[in-house]
Order: sequence, then structure tokens, then C-alpha cells
Amino acid sequence: MRIAKTLLLATLLLVASSSNAQYVWDFGVKLGAANYLGDIGGGAGAARGFVYDMKLDQTRFNLGASARYFFGNKTAVSLHFTQARLKGEDASSENPERYSRNLSFRNDVLELSTRLEYHFSQINDVGRTFRYHLSFSMFLWGGVGAFYNNPKGYYEGEWVALRPLATEGTNYGAFAFCAPAGVGMHYRFNKRHLIGFEAGWRFTMSDFIDDVSGFYVNPDDFSSPQALALSDRSVEVDPNDPLFIGSQFYGAGTKANPVEPAKRGNPEDNDSYLLASFTYSYALRGKTSFSRSRYRFVKGRPKRRRSKAKF
Repeated sequence: MRIAKTLLLATLLLVASSSNAQYVWDFGVKLGAANYLGDIGGGAGAARGFVYDMKLDQTRFNLGASARYFFGNKTAVSLHFTQARLKGEDASSENPERYSRNLSFRNDVLELSTRLEYHFSQINDVGRTFRYHLSFSMFLWGGVGAFYNNPKGYYEGEWVALRPLATEGTNYGAFAFCAPAGVGMHYRFNKRHLIGFEAGWRFTMSDFIDDVSGFYVNPDDFSSPQALALSDRSVEVDPNDPLFIGSQFYGAGTKANPVEPAKRGNPEDNDSYLLASFTYSYALRGKTSFSRSRYRFVKGRPKRRRSKAKF
């Protein structure tokens, strides 16, 4: 009797695994938060890497859509389209140099990426109900992508595109590459519905997400008054502000000493951004070679070869 129960349990597990494996496609949406790490904003001290210099009060939103295909029990490939609003401002920093620089930006990044997933932890029957209505998976993921880069500055009551103005005298492209990587998890309800959460860091090949990278341009070199105004905004700070160190260290200082222009950003480190999202996906039934070969025996009885009796 004990052996029979064990065999029955093993059969149920295999059938459930086969059923889940057949849902190889899912299409989803996501909504969450976005933040960035670059030259603008930051903490009170010297600039730090990764999340340590990130300002939580500058967190904005991200939303997107995805399509995923499982080509193995633990592996999948997916395509993602994401819009993320990134924002930063020196006015929120307690660092006197950044505060006095007084630069700010907003960027509605449009990202298209593809990634590979490895589901390293899976529970096929959460709660051990033997009904297999709820499963759980955790996964690591990484990939490649490209994004549309369009930083804007708020000036005279409107958001002005900064890239065409060349505020640092540099013409950078509207598109750049990124390498997203992160971790995720999801619960699968009744095989078709997947609700989860994921967080990922975007390492980019651009230092102009915030329109800041290197050095100030000599003010005499600008032909556009708007470009000049958005290049050096230290002159807008109240001179009596206790954190203000003086505008002569910025654009005005560049004009006084064009041989050694004032530093506007850090050209040695590219910008990056972080996205964290809640996700929902709907799965569609499909067939793959791994599910056909591994679970073929549950689809029917094997055919027996007939042979003539020999006397």
C-alpha cells in the first residue's frame, strides 16, 4: 500500500510538471519605480557608486510590456519594452559643490531589451495541497538593450530638450546601449496567471542621461541664449544661501580661465539607472521539444509492436 501511494504521488508530480511545462509562452505588463545614478544630485559627501548616492526623493515611475518563452524547465528568453522616467536635481543635495552647481533634468527613457532567465528556485505546489493551483519561482536574469535618450531641463515654465542645445559643446546620440541585470520572482495561479516582482540595474554606455559629463563651455562660445542659460544655472541660486559657494566656480569661472575650464561632471563614469516593478503575465499553452521528450509517456500508452507467432 505504501509503495502504491508513493507511485501515485510521483505520477501526480510528473503530470503537474508536464502541464506547467506546456505553458511556454506568457505575455505581461509591469508597473513600478525608477531611479538613476549619475552626475546630478547625490548625498552630502563625495560621490559614491551603485545605490549609495541615490536620492530616494527623486524616484519616479516605470511601466512596460513583455513577452517570454520557456525553452527549458529552468530557462527562458524574454523581450521587454519599458518607459522609465528618470529625474535628478542638485537642489536636493546637501553637497555644497553640487548644490551650488544647481543643475537638474528629467528624462523619459524608452528601452527595448532582451534577456535570458535562469529559474534557480522552483516550488511546483505551494502549501503542498496536491492540487497544483499555485507554484512559485525565483530567477536571475541578464541581457542587452538599447534606449532612447532625451534629457530635458525645466526653464521658464517648460521642459526644454537639452541634447540639441549641446550645453557642453558635445553632440551625443539619441540612442545608447545598456546591459540590464537583476533578480525576479513570480507566483503562478491556475497555470495561466503569473504575478511577481523584479528589480534590475541598467549599466549604460552613455554619460549623458542627465546631459552632464565633462566640463563647462566658455560662455562666449554659445550662440543660443537658451543653451547658455541651461549650461550654467549656478547664477540662479540665492547668493545668501548658506550652502552656496559662489557662481565663479562654474560657467563664469570658465570664462575667466578658459585654459582650465571648470568641471561640470565626471567623464570617467557612465550613468546608470535602477528599475523595480510589479508584474502580471498571462500564459499560453504551447509545445517544446523538452516537454515532448521528457513527458511523452503521460500523453498515452505506448504502442506495442505486433508480431506473428512462430511455431
